[in-house]
Amino acid sequence: AFQLAWQRWPEVAVDPDPAGWVRATAYEYALSPWHRFRPRYRHPEPPPADAADRALLDTLLTLPAPYRRTLLLYDGVGLDLPETAAETEASTPAAAGRLLHARAAVAARLPGLAKPAELHRRLAEVASAQRLRAAG
Repeated sequence: AFQLAWQRWPEVAVDPDPAGWVRATAYEYALSPWHRFRPRYRHPEPPPADAADRALLDTLLTLPAPYRRTLLLYDGVGLDLPETAAETEASTPAAAGRLLHARAAVAARLPGLAKPAELHRRLAEVASAQRLRAAG
């Protein structure tokens, strides 16, 4: 997404929200079905070594995509509710509902993460501990 933003800088620079442009591009890139044919996706990265991290990842992957995206933007990235709603192309009440349902689903499978502050802390901890590779 950053590479594409650099290539299209004249377009991105005049966008009212350049950071939002990059997030939307990254999201669309990640969901594109064509990327699974690239070598990286033929040999996916191994799951996290820690059992608690694997359990969190497995739980997140069971959520419907809109709920997962809302939860990660709000509790993981730290966007506020209106920003999360804008990023997910939903109304603020719809984003709030998705967030509540996602948190409830996570709490049902991982009771230790029932408190939003604890969930936020764990998501930040897992994100900072993982080695992230650029798509290639």
